[in-house]
Amino acid sequence: TQGPVSPIPGAPGCPNAQWTETITDVAFTSATIRVEQPAGTTVLTATNTYSGGTYLSGGTLEAQTPGAIGGGAVTFLANTVSTFRIDGAAMPANSIVNFSPGDMIDLANIAADSWAYGGFALTLLHGGFIVAQLNLSTPFGAHPLFALSGDGVGGTNIVLEPPRPQDLNADNLPDLMFQTPNNAFLGAVCGNACVWKPSHKTPLAALAVQRLCNSVLEANHLPPVLQLFVESGTELATRFVADRRVALISFTGSTEVGRKVGERVAARLGKSLLELGGNNAVIVDETANLDLAVPAIVFGAVGTAGQRCTSTRRVFAHQAIAAELERRLIHAYRQVRIGDPLQSETLMGPLIDAHAVERYQAAIASARKAGGELLYGGNALKRPGNFVEPAIIRARNDWPIVQTETFAPILYLIPVASLAEAIAAQNAAAHGLSSALFTDRLQNAEAFLSAAGSDCGIANINLGTSGAEIGGAFGGEKDSGGGRESGSDAWKAYMRRQTATVNWSRELPLAQGIEFKVAQ
Repeated sequence: TQGPVSPIPGAPGCPNAQWTETITDVAFTSATIRVEQPAGTTVLTATNTYSGGTYLSGGTLEAQTPGAIGGGAVTFLANTVSTFRIDGAAMPANSIVNFSPGDMIDLANIAADSWAYGGFALTLLHGGFIVAQLNLSTPFGAHPLFALSGDGVGGTNIVLEPPRPQDLNADNLPDLMFQTPNNAFLGAVCGNACVWKPSHKTPLAALAVQRLCNSVLEANHLPPVLQLFVESGTELATRFVADRRVALISFTGSTEVGRKVGERVAARLGKSLLELGGNNAVIVDETANLDLAVPAIVFGAVGTAGQRCTSTRRVFAHQAIAAELERRLIHAYRQVRIGDPLQSETLMGPLIDAHAVERYQAAIASARKAGGELLYGGNALKRPGNFVEPAIIRARNDWPIVQTETFAPILYLIPVASLAEAIAAQNAAAHGLSSALFTDRLQNAEAFLSAAGSDCGIANINLGTSGAEIGGAFGGEKDSGGGRESGSDAWKAYMRRQTATVNWSRELPLAQGIEFKVAQ
Protein backbone atom coordinates (compact mmCIF):
# COMPACT_ATOMS: atom_id res chain seq x y z
CA THR A 1 0.00 0.00 0.00
CA GLN A 2 1.00 3.64 -0.23
CA GLY A 3 0.35 6.13 2.56
CA PRO A 4 -0.89 8.22 4.06
CA VAL A 5 -3.63 5.89 5.23
CA SER A 6 -6.11 5.85 8.08
CA PRO A 7 -4.89 8.05 10.97
CA ILE A 8 -4.83 6.49 14.41
CA PRO A 9 -3.47 9.05 16.90
CA GLY A 10 -1.54 7.64 19.80
CA ALA A 11 -0.27 4.52 18.06
CA PRO A 12 2.31 2.72 20.21
CA GLY A 13 5.72 4.30 19.83
CA CYS A 14 4.37 6.96 17.52
CA PRO A 15 2.06 9.31 19.47
CA ASN A 16 1.64 11.70 16.53
CA ALA A 17 0.86 9.02 14.00
CA GLN A 18 -0.78 10.27 10.82
CA TRP A 19 -1.16 6.85 9.28
CA THR A 20 -1.20 3.20 10.23
CA GLU A 21 -1.48 -0.05 8.38
CA THR A 22 -2.25 -3.48 9.80
CA ILE A 23 -2.23 -6.79 7.98
CA THR A 24 -3.88 -9.68 9.79
CA ASP A 25 -4.43 -13.39 9.36
CA VAL A 26 -1.80 -13.85 6.67
CA ALA A 27 -1.57 -17.44 5.50
CA PHE A 28 2.21 -17.81 5.66
CA THR A 29 4.82 -17.98 8.36
CA SER A 30 7.63 -16.02 6.78
CA ALA A 31 7.71 -12.70 5.02
CA THR A 32 9.78 -9.78 3.83
CA ILE A 33 8.59 -6.34 4.92
CA ARG A 34 9.93 -3.28 3.14
CA VAL A 35 9.14 0.21 4.39
CA GLU A 36 10.43 3.44 2.83
CA GLN A 37 9.53 6.85 4.22
CA PRO A 38 11.25 10.09 3.20
CA ALA A 39 10.68 11.85 6.53
CA GLY A 40 9.05 11.48 9.92
CA THR A 41 8.89 8.64 12.40
CA THR A 42 8.06 5.10 11.35
CA VAL A 43 7.26 2.26 13.73
CA LEU A 44 7.14 -1.38 12.64
CA THR A 45 5.81 -3.98 15.07
CA ALA A 46 5.36 -7.73 14.57
CA THR A 47 2.66 -9.43 16.62
CA ASN A 48 -0.03 -12.02 16.06
CA THR A 49 -3.67 -12.60 16.84
CA TYR A 50 -2.99 -14.77 19.87
CA SER A 51 -2.03 -13.11 23.17
CA GLY A 52 -0.73 -10.01 21.39
CA GLY A 53 2.65 -11.35 20.28
CA THR A 54 4.56 -13.43 17.79
CA TYR A 55 7.23 -16.03 18.35
CA LEU A 56 10.21 -15.22 16.12
CA SER A 57 11.84 -18.49 15.08
CA GLY A 58 14.43 -16.65 13.02
CA GLY A 59 15.05 -13.82 10.61
CA THR A 60 17.03 -10.68 9.89
CA LEU A 61 16.34 -7.00 10.38
CA GLU A 62 17.97 -4.04 8.64
CA ALA A 63 17.24 -0.34 8.87
CA GLN A 64 18.97 2.91 7.98
CA THR A 65 18.22 6.60 8.36
CA PRO A 66 19.59 9.70 6.59
CA GLY A 67 23.14 10.72 7.37
CA ALA A 68 22.53 14.20 8.76
CA ILE A 69 19.59 13.51 11.03
CA GLY A 70 17.62 10.51 12.11
CA GLY A 71 18.58 7.49 14.13
CA GLY A 72 16.29 5.00 15.72
CA ALA A 73 15.90 2.06 18.03
CA VAL A 74 14.80 -1.57 18.16
CA THR A 75 12.83 -2.71 21.19
CA PHE A 76 12.48 -6.45 21.80
CA LEU A 77 9.03 -7.02 23.26
CA ALA A 78 8.01 -10.02 25.31
CA ASN A 79 5.29 -11.44 27.51
CA THR A 80 6.87 -14.66 28.68
CA VAL A 81 10.00 -15.00 26.60
CA SER A 82 13.13 -14.40 28.63
CA THR A 83 15.83 -13.88 26.01
CA PHE A 84 16.29 -13.13 22.35
CA ARG A 85 19.41 -14.14 20.50
CA ILE A 86 21.11 -12.25 17.68
CA ASP A 87 23.87 -14.24 15.97
CA GLY A 88 23.92 -16.38 19.11
CA ALA A 89 24.42 -13.47 21.52
CA ALA A 90 21.83 -13.04 24.26
CA MET A 91 19.51 -10.03 24.04
CA PRO A 92 17.31 -9.69 27.15
CA ALA A 93 13.63 -9.10 26.57
CA ASN A 94 12.42 -5.51 26.60
CA SER A 95 15.96 -4.29 25.89
CA ILE A 96 16.60 -1.52 23.38
CA VAL A 97 19.22 -1.28 20.63
CA ASN A 98 19.81 2.32 19.51
CA PHE A 99 21.52 3.44 16.33
CA SER A 100 22.79 6.85 15.26
CA PRO A 101 21.91 9.00 12.22
CA GLY A 102 23.21 7.43 9.03
CA ASP A 103 23.97 4.11 10.72
CA MET A 104 22.80 0.76 9.44
CA ILE A 105 21.39 -1.56 12.06
CA ASP A 106 21.94 -5.08 10.85
CA LEU A 107 20.66 -7.82 13.14
CA ALA A 108 21.02 -11.35 11.80
CA ASN A 109 19.58 -14.65 12.98
CA ILE A 110 17.05 -13.21 15.41
CA ALA A 111 15.52 -15.96 17.50
CA ALA A 112 13.76 -16.47 20.82
CA ASP A 113 14.86 -19.07 23.35
CA SER A 114 11.53 -20.72 24.02
CA TRP A 115 7.91 -20.94 22.98
CA ALA A 116 6.60 -17.60 24.01
CA TYR A 117 4.93 -14.58 22.57
CA GLY A 118 7.73 -12.13 21.95
CA GLY A 119 7.97 -9.65 19.13
CA PHE A 120 9.76 -6.46 18.34
CA ALA A 121 9.14 -2.81 17.54
CA LEU A 122 11.50 -0.85 15.30
CA THR A 123 11.41 2.94 15.35
CA LEU A 124 12.96 5.14 12.63
CA LEU A 125 13.33 8.86 13.21
CA HIS A 126 13.24 11.40 10.37
CA GLY A 127 12.81 8.93 7.52
CA GLY A 128 14.76 6.03 6.19
CA PHE A 129 14.03 2.46 5.27
CA ILE A 130 13.35 -0.86 6.95
CA VAL A 131 13.86 -4.33 5.51
CA ALA A 132 12.76 -7.16 7.77
CA GLN A 133 12.97 -10.79 6.71
CA LEU A 134 11.14 -12.81 9.32
CA ASN A 135 10.38 -16.42 10.06
CA LEU A 136 7.35 -16.44 12.33
CA SER A 137 6.00 -19.33 14.35
CA THR A 138 2.34 -19.05 15.29
CA PRO A 139 1.22 -21.63 17.86
CA PHE A 140 -2.35 -22.65 18.62
CA GLY A 141 -3.61 -21.72 15.17
CA ALA A 142 -2.77 -18.05 15.52
CA HIS A 143 -1.81 -16.01 12.47
CA PRO A 144 0.78 -13.23 12.26
CA LEU A 145 -0.24 -9.61 12.44
CA PHE A 146 1.98 -6.80 11.21
CA ALA A 147 1.35 -3.22 12.26
CA LEU A 148 3.04 -0.13 10.87
CA SER A 149 2.44 3.45 11.82
CA GLY A 150 4.13 6.77 11.14
CA ASP A 151 3.84 10.53 11.19
CA GLY A 152 5.33 11.06 7.71
CA VAL A 153 2.87 12.67 5.32
CA GLY A 154 2.72 11.03 1.89
CA GLY A 155 5.30 9.07 -0.01
CA THR A 156 5.39 6.14 2.38
CA ASN A 157 5.69 2.78 0.64
CA ILE A 158 4.86 -0.41 2.52
CA VAL A 159 5.22 -3.81 0.90
CA LEU A 160 4.58 -7.14 2.59
CA GLU A 161 5.99 -9.93 0.45
CA PRO A 162 5.21 -13.57 1.24
CA PRO A 163 7.51 -16.23 -0.16
CA ARG A 164 6.43 -17.62 -3.52
CA PRO A 165 6.32 -21.38 -4.11
CA GLN A 166 9.03 -22.13 -6.63
CA ASP A 167 10.51 -25.11 -8.40
CA LEU A 168 12.84 -23.35 -10.78
CA ASN A 169 15.87 -24.69 -12.59
CA ALA A 170 18.53 -22.50 -14.12
CA ASP A 171 21.62 -23.53 -16.06
CA ASN A 172 24.55 -21.50 -17.32
CA LEU A 173 22.11 -19.22 -19.14
CA PRO A 174 24.55 -16.59 -20.40
CA ASP A 175 26.43 -19.32 -22.25
CA LEU A 176 23.29 -21.11 -23.33
CA MET A 177 21.48 -18.03 -24.59
CA PHE A 178 24.37 -16.04 -26.00
CA GLN A 179 27.63 -17.83 -26.66
CA THR A 180 26.25 -20.85 -28.50
CA PRO A 181 23.83 -18.92 -30.78
CA ASN A 182 26.52 -16.29 -31.30
CA ASN A 183 28.90 -18.99 -32.50
CA ALA A 184 26.17 -20.52 -34.64
CA PHE A 185 25.40 -17.18 -36.31
CA LEU A 186 29.09 -16.56 -36.97
CA GLY A 187 29.34 -20.02 -38.45
CA ALA A 188 26.28 -19.44 -40.62
CA VAL A 189 27.59 -16.10 -41.89
CA CYS A 190 30.82 -17.88 -42.79
CA GLY A 191 28.84 -20.37 -44.93
CA ASN A 192 28.42 -23.31 -42.56
CA ALA A 193 25.51 -25.41 -41.40
CA CYS A 194 25.58 -25.58 -37.58
CA VAL A 195 24.30 -28.34 -35.31
CA TRP A 196 23.78 -27.44 -31.66
CA LYS A 197 23.84 -29.95 -28.82
CA PRO A 198 22.75 -28.15 -25.60
CA SER A 199 23.01 -29.39 -22.04
CA HIS A 200 20.57 -32.21 -21.36
CA LYS A 201 19.53 -30.22 -18.29
CA THR A 202 18.12 -27.33 -20.34
CA PRO A 203 16.18 -28.89 -23.25
CA LEU A 204 13.21 -26.50 -23.11
CA ALA A 205 15.35 -23.37 -23.28
CA ALA A 206 17.25 -24.90 -26.19
CA LEU A 207 14.04 -25.72 -28.05
CA ALA A 208 12.80 -22.18 -27.49
CA VAL A 209 15.97 -20.68 -28.98
CA GLN A 210 15.83 -23.11 -31.90
CA ARG A 211 12.25 -22.10 -32.60
CA LEU A 212 13.26 -18.44 -32.73
CA CYS A 213 16.03 -19.30 -35.19
CA ASN A 214 13.65 -21.33 -37.34
CA SER A 215 11.15 -18.47 -37.54
CA VAL A 216 13.83 -16.00 -38.65
CA LEU A 217 15.19 -18.36 -41.30
CA GLU A 218 11.72 -19.13 -42.64
CA ALA A 219 10.69 -15.48 -42.71
CA ASN A 220 13.74 -14.65 -44.83
CA HIS A 221 13.38 -17.68 -47.12
CA LEU A 222 16.68 -19.15 -45.97
CA PRO A 223 17.54 -22.85 -45.73
CA PRO A 224 17.43 -24.55 -42.31
CA VAL A 225 21.17 -24.27 -41.64
CA LEU A 226 20.76 -24.19 -37.85
CA GLN A 227 19.85 -27.54 -36.32
CA LEU A 228 19.52 -29.02 -32.84
CA PHE A 229 19.67 -32.41 -31.17
CA VAL A 230 18.89 -33.23 -27.54
CA GLU A 231 19.67 -36.48 -25.79
CA SER A 232 19.55 -37.69 -22.20
CA GLY A 233 22.95 -39.40 -22.34
CA THR A 234 26.18 -38.96 -24.31
CA GLU A 235 26.01 -41.56 -27.10
CA LEU A 236 24.97 -39.19 -29.89
CA ALA A 237 27.33 -36.45 -28.71
CA THR A 238 30.25 -38.92 -28.68
CA ARG A 239 29.48 -39.99 -32.25
CA PHE A 240 29.10 -36.38 -33.29
CA VAL A 241 32.50 -35.36 -31.86
CA ALA A 242 34.21 -38.33 -33.55
CA ASP A 243 32.61 -37.78 -36.98
CA ARG A 244 35.19 -36.63 -39.56
CA ARG A 245 32.45 -34.80 -41.49
CA VAL A 246 32.19 -32.25 -38.67
CA ALA A 247 34.92 -29.74 -39.50
CA LEU A 248 34.86 -27.84 -36.20
CA ILE A 249 33.64 -28.71 -32.72
CA SER A 250 32.98 -25.65 -30.56
CA PHE A 251 32.48 -26.76 -26.96
CA THR A 252 31.45 -24.67 -23.94
CA GLY A 253 31.43 -26.50 -20.63
CA SER A 254 33.54 -28.05 -17.91
CA THR A 255 37.28 -28.65 -18.18
CA GLU A 256 36.78 -32.36 -17.53
CA VAL A 257 34.42 -32.82 -20.48
CA GLY A 258 36.29 -30.32 -22.64
CA ARG A 259 39.52 -32.27 -22.29
CA LYS A 260 37.79 -35.43 -23.54
CA VAL A 261 36.24 -33.52 -26.45
CA GLY A 262 39.60 -32.04 -27.40
CA GLU A 263 41.31 -35.43 -27.30
CA ARG A 264 38.66 -37.08 -29.48
CA VAL A 265 38.73 -34.30 -32.05
CA ALA A 266 42.53 -34.23 -32.10
CA ALA A 267 42.60 -38.00 -32.66
CA ARG A 268 40.97 -37.42 -36.05
CA LEU A 269 43.05 -34.25 -36.67
CA GLY A 270 39.93 -32.13 -36.50
CA LYS A 271 39.56 -28.57 -35.20
CA SER A 272 38.12 -27.71 -31.81
CA LEU A 273 37.29 -24.47 -30.04
CA LEU A 274 37.15 -24.97 -26.27
CA GLU A 275 35.68 -22.44 -23.83
CA LEU A 276 35.91 -24.16 -20.46
CA GLY A 277 35.80 -23.32 -16.76
CA GLY A 278 37.45 -20.68 -14.64
CA ASN A 279 38.65 -20.27 -11.07
CA ASN A 280 38.46 -16.53 -11.39
CA ALA A 281 40.00 -14.09 -8.94
CA VAL A 282 39.61 -10.44 -8.02
CA ILE A 283 42.61 -8.66 -6.48
CA VAL A 284 41.83 -5.67 -4.27
CA ASP A 285 44.92 -3.63 -3.45
CA GLU A 286 45.43 -1.10 -0.66
CA THR A 287 44.44 1.84 -2.91
CA ALA A 288 41.24 0.30 -4.29
CA ASN A 289 37.93 2.12 -4.36
CA LEU A 290 35.76 -0.27 -2.35
CA ASP A 291 32.61 1.42 -3.63
CA LEU A 292 33.51 -0.13 -6.99
CA ALA A 293 35.05 -3.36 -5.75
CA VAL A 294 32.26 -4.55 -3.45
CA PRO A 295 29.33 -4.53 -5.92
CA ALA A 296 31.55 -6.02 -8.63
CA ILE A 297 32.61 -8.88 -6.35
CA VAL A 298 29.06 -9.53 -5.14
CA PHE A 299 27.65 -9.57 -8.67
CA GLY A 300 30.48 -11.78 -9.87
CA ALA A 301 30.08 -14.28 -7.05
CA VAL A 302 26.30 -14.23 -6.59
CA GLY A 303 24.94 -13.44 -10.07
CA THR A 304 23.39 -16.56 -11.66
CA ALA A 305 24.16 -18.25 -8.32
CA GLY A 306 27.84 -18.60 -9.19
CA GLN A 307 27.03 -20.67 -12.30
CA ARG A 308 29.02 -18.73 -14.89
CA CYS A 309 32.39 -19.73 -16.19
CA THR A 310 33.46 -16.16 -15.31
CA SER A 311 31.95 -16.15 -11.80
CA THR A 312 34.17 -14.67 -9.09
CA ARG A 313 35.42 -17.46 -6.82
CA ARG A 314 38.50 -16.01 -5.10
CA VAL A 315 39.26 -12.55 -3.70
CA PHE A 316 42.81 -11.58 -2.79
CA ALA A 317 42.58 -8.58 -0.47
CA HIS A 318 45.54 -6.52 0.67
CA GLN A 319 45.85 -6.86 4.42
CA ALA A 320 45.50 -3.09 4.85
CA ILE A 321 41.88 -3.16 3.62
CA ALA A 322 40.97 -6.83 4.16
CA ALA A 323 38.91 -6.28 7.32
CA GLU A 324 36.88 -3.42 5.85
CA LEU A 325 36.30 -5.31 2.60
CA GLU A 326 35.14 -8.35 4.57
CA ARG A 327 32.72 -6.22 6.60
CA ARG A 328 31.25 -4.62 3.48
CA LEU A 329 30.87 -7.91 1.66
CA ILE A 330 29.01 -9.53 4.54
CA HIS A 331 26.70 -6.55 4.76
CA ALA A 332 26.06 -6.69 1.01
CA TYR A 333 25.38 -10.44 1.10
CA ARG A 334 22.68 -9.89 3.71
CA GLN A 335 20.81 -7.79 1.16
CA VAL A 336 20.80 -10.50 -1.52
CA ARG A 337 17.25 -11.59 -2.14
CA ILE A 338 16.99 -15.22 -3.20
CA GLY A 339 14.04 -16.35 -5.28
CA ASP A 340 12.45 -16.41 -8.70
CA PRO A 341 14.96 -14.97 -11.21
CA LEU A 342 12.05 -13.74 -13.33
CA GLN A 343 11.20 -11.23 -10.60
CA SER A 344 13.07 -7.94 -10.86
CA GLU A 345 13.71 -7.79 -7.10
CA THR A 346 15.50 -11.14 -7.08
CA LEU A 347 19.30 -11.01 -7.00
CA MET A 348 20.03 -14.75 -6.89
CA GLY A 349 18.10 -17.71 -8.24
CA PRO A 350 18.48 -21.47 -7.73
CA LEU A 351 21.19 -23.94 -8.56
CA ILE A 352 20.54 -26.17 -11.56
CA ASP A 353 19.64 -29.34 -9.68
CA ALA A 354 19.95 -31.31 -6.44
CA HIS A 355 23.41 -32.58 -7.39
CA ALA A 356 24.62 -28.99 -7.62
CA VAL A 357 23.31 -28.38 -4.10
CA GLU A 358 25.22 -31.45 -2.89
CA ARG A 359 28.42 -30.18 -4.51
CA TYR A 360 27.88 -26.79 -2.87
CA GLN A 361 27.48 -28.41 0.54
CA ALA A 362 30.47 -30.70 0.01
CA ALA A 363 32.70 -27.78 -1.00
CA ILE A 364 31.77 -25.80 2.10
CA ALA A 365 32.34 -28.82 4.33
CA SER A 366 35.74 -29.40 2.70
CA ALA A 367 36.78 -25.76 3.17
CA ARG A 368 35.74 -25.78 6.83
CA LYS A 369 37.56 -29.06 7.42
CA ALA A 370 40.71 -27.49 5.97
CA GLY A 371 40.41 -24.67 8.50
CA GLY A 372 38.24 -22.18 6.64
CA GLU A 373 36.02 -19.80 8.57
CA LEU A 374 32.48 -19.52 7.25
CA LEU A 375 31.67 -15.81 7.44
CA TYR A 376 28.24 -15.86 5.83
CA GLY A 377 25.68 -18.30 4.42
CA GLY A 378 26.51 -21.90 3.71
CA ASN A 379 23.02 -23.39 4.05
CA ALA A 380 20.63 -25.03 1.62
CA LEU A 381 17.23 -23.34 1.95
CA LYS A 382 14.31 -25.48 3.00
CA ARG A 383 11.87 -24.55 0.27
CA PRO A 384 10.82 -26.02 -3.08
CA GLY A 385 13.63 -25.75 -5.59
CA ASN A 386 17.41 -25.94 -5.37
CA PHE A 387 18.02 -22.73 -3.45
CA VAL A 388 21.09 -22.08 -1.30
CA GLU A 389 22.58 -19.15 0.54
CA PRO A 390 25.59 -17.43 -1.02
CA ALA A 391 28.63 -18.23 1.11
CA ILE A 392 31.74 -16.29 2.10
CA ILE A 393 34.67 -18.29 3.52
CA ARG A 394 37.97 -16.97 4.85
CA ALA A 395 40.46 -19.38 3.32
CA ARG A 396 43.97 -20.10 2.02
CA ASN A 397 44.78 -20.26 -1.66
CA ASP A 398 46.72 -23.53 -1.49
CA TRP A 399 43.82 -25.63 -0.21
CA PRO A 400 42.65 -28.15 -2.85
CA ILE A 401 39.02 -27.04 -2.57
CA VAL A 402 40.01 -23.41 -3.24
CA GLN A 403 41.88 -24.59 -6.35
CA THR A 404 38.74 -26.40 -7.53
CA GLU A 405 36.05 -24.72 -9.62
CA THR A 406 32.77 -25.24 -7.76
CA PHE A 407 29.79 -24.10 -9.85
CA ALA A 408 28.02 -22.46 -6.90
CA PRO A 409 27.92 -19.11 -5.04
CA ILE A 410 30.97 -19.72 -2.82
CA LEU A 411 33.48 -16.90 -2.39
CA TYR A 412 36.89 -17.45 -0.81
CA LEU A 413 38.51 -14.43 0.90
CA ILE A 414 42.31 -14.60 1.04
CA PRO A 415 44.48 -11.85 2.60
CA VAL A 416 47.78 -10.94 0.90
CA ALA A 417 50.70 -8.66 1.77
CA SER A 418 51.51 -7.37 -1.72
CA LEU A 419 50.36 -7.19 -5.32
CA ALA A 420 53.15 -9.56 -6.36
CA GLU A 421 51.91 -12.16 -3.88
CA ALA A 422 48.33 -11.74 -5.13
CA ILE A 423 49.29 -12.15 -8.81
CA ALA A 424 51.37 -15.24 -8.05
CA ALA A 425 48.49 -16.79 -6.08
CA GLN A 426 45.97 -15.94 -8.78
CA ASN A 427 48.14 -17.48 -11.51
CA ALA A 428 48.77 -20.62 -9.43
CA ALA A 429 45.30 -21.87 -10.39
CA ALA A 430 45.01 -24.41 -13.20
CA HIS A 431 42.44 -22.24 -14.97
CA GLY A 432 43.16 -18.95 -16.66
CA LEU A 433 39.87 -17.47 -17.81
CA SER A 434 38.97 -14.15 -16.17
CA SER A 435 40.75 -11.90 -13.69
CA ALA A 436 40.39 -8.42 -12.24
CA LEU A 437 42.35 -5.88 -10.23
CA PHE A 438 40.81 -3.00 -8.30
CA THR A 439 43.36 -0.23 -7.83
CA ASP A 440 43.82 3.52 -8.03
CA ARG A 441 47.55 3.16 -8.65
CA LEU A 442 48.67 3.27 -12.30
CA GLN A 443 51.83 1.23 -11.70
CA ASN A 444 49.78 -1.61 -10.20
CA ALA A 445 47.40 -1.61 -13.14
CA GLU A 446 50.28 -1.71 -15.61
CA ALA A 447 51.97 -4.53 -13.68
CA PHE A 448 48.75 -6.56 -13.69
CA LEU A 449 48.33 -6.16 -17.47
CA SER A 450 51.99 -6.83 -18.28
CA ALA A 451 53.61 -10.10 -19.30
CA ALA A 452 54.54 -10.60 -15.65
CA GLY A 453 50.93 -10.00 -14.53
CA SER A 454 47.70 -11.91 -14.98
CA ASP A 455 48.00 -15.04 -17.14
CA CYS A 456 44.27 -15.12 -17.89
CA GLY A 457 42.58 -14.58 -21.23
CA ILE A 458 40.56 -11.73 -19.71
CA ALA A 459 42.18 -9.13 -17.46
CA ASN A 460 40.12 -6.20 -16.18
CA ILE A 461 40.99 -3.09 -14.21
CA ASN A 462 38.31 -1.77 -11.84
CA LEU A 463 35.74 -4.12 -13.37
CA GLY A 464 34.65 -7.53 -12.12
CA THR A 465 35.36 -10.93 -13.63
CA SER A 466 31.81 -11.86 -14.60
CA GLY A 467 31.01 -11.49 -18.27
CA ALA A 468 33.15 -9.70 -20.85
CA GLU A 469 33.04 -6.83 -23.30
CA ILE A 470 31.09 -7.95 -26.37
CA GLY A 471 33.73 -6.57 -28.72
CA GLY A 472 36.59 -8.42 -27.06
CA ALA A 473 37.79 -11.95 -27.64
CA PHE A 474 36.23 -14.18 -24.99
CA GLY A 475 38.15 -17.16 -23.64
CA GLY A 476 41.02 -18.23 -21.43
CA GLU A 477 44.29 -20.08 -21.14
CA LYS A 478 45.48 -23.29 -19.46
CA ASP A 479 42.56 -25.42 -18.24
CA SER A 480 40.14 -22.80 -19.57
CA GLY A 481 40.71 -24.27 -23.03
CA GLY A 482 42.52 -21.65 -25.09
CA GLY A 483 39.56 -21.00 -27.39
CA ARG A 484 38.24 -17.54 -28.22
CA GLU A 485 34.66 -16.55 -28.92
CA SER A 486 33.42 -13.12 -29.98
CA GLY A 487 35.84 -10.37 -30.80
CA SER A 488 37.02 -9.14 -34.18
CA ASP A 489 38.79 -12.37 -35.13
CA ALA A 490 36.18 -14.87 -33.93
CA TRP A 491 34.89 -15.55 -37.44
CA LYS A 492 38.24 -17.02 -38.48
CA ALA A 493 37.62 -20.17 -36.44
CA TYR A 494 34.67 -21.00 -38.71
CA MET A 495 36.57 -20.71 -41.99
CA ARG A 496 39.06 -22.82 -43.91
CA ARG A 497 42.19 -20.87 -44.72
CA GLN A 498 43.31 -21.25 -48.29
CA THR A 499 46.19 -19.52 -50.05
CA ALA A 500 45.48 -19.00 -53.78
CA THR A 501 47.97 -17.71 -56.36
CA VAL A 502 47.06 -16.92 -59.99
CA ASN A 503 49.77 -16.58 -62.64
CA TRP A 504 48.62 -14.01 -65.23
CA SER A 505 51.89 -14.03 -67.21
CA ARG A 506 53.12 -16.15 -70.12
CA GLU A 507 56.07 -17.35 -68.07
CA LEU A 508 56.37 -19.83 -65.22
CA PRO A 509 58.14 -18.23 -62.27
CA LEU A 510 59.55 -20.60 -59.68
CA ALA A 511 60.01 -20.03 -55.95
CA GLN A 512 63.25 -18.46 -54.71
CA GLY A 513 64.42 -17.82 -58.30
CA ILE A 514 65.13 -21.48 -58.99
CA GLU A 515 65.97 -22.43 -62.56
CA PHE A 516 64.47 -25.75 -63.62
CA LYS A 517 64.79 -26.10 -67.43
CA VAL A 518 63.61 -29.07 -69.43
CA ALA A 519 63.36 -29.53 -73.18
CA GLN A 520 59.86 -29.65 -74.68
